[in-house]
Amino acid sequence: MENLVELRGVKKDYYLGKVVVHALRDISLSIKPQTFVSIVGPSGSGKTTLLNLIGCIDEPTKGEILILGKNVKGLSDGELSHFRSREIGFIFQSFNLIPVLSAYENVRYALFLNKCPKKEIDDRVMEVLKDVGLEKYNKHRPNELSGGQQQRVSIARALVTEPKLVLADEPTANLDTETGETIIDLMHKMKEKSRTTFIFSTHDELIMRHAEKKYILRDGVLLD
Repeated sequence: MENLVELRGVKKDYYLGKVVVHALRDISLSIKPQTFVSIVGPSGSGKTTLLNLIGCIDEPTKGEILILGKNVKGLSDGELSHFRSREIGFIFQSFNLIPVLSAYENVRYALFLNKCPKKEIDDRVMEVLKDVGLEKYNKHRPNELSGGQQQRVSIARALVTEPKLVLADEPTANLDTETGETIIDLMHKMKEKSRTTFIFSTHDELIMRHAEKKYILRDGVLLD
């Protein structure tokens, strides 16, 4: 497979009453497997919209999106949900952990949703928690962890299903510089180990420096 992600003439409009907001305008790009990609631009440039389209959370107004060679246009909600849960991992700036669950249970939940065999779950969860350095914190709830540790749990949760693609929306925005750099280094190492493609929406220079490919968005337009 030459390209893991391919967008062809993608446009996204939002309607606010009679006002049309052109969030993305004629976006075409391709991303190869096992790369570290950053989508860069100021607030309102369309970064998160683009990430949501690639993540099959939203649909384009016009154009085609191919993920893992599959044209996701026209898939039913159920088919999109199934595809997302098996092929795409998500990391958020606000961590999005379930507060009443432990680190182990938050990571395990992703496997539960995918109906992973029970005999495989414990080994896979503990392996990925070990990879992110949190095996000793597996019983801690989010409010018992630092921001950096919570983001490590998010990374573990995103990778435990062994997706080919991980999308990260401003993953260092709520972290201090030193912790952010540690998290980026960790994701780079996990990318090499798991052979996963990471796509970030960001304005963080740390991520930009680590990126193997950078796309710049401004006012919904992809700059050369």
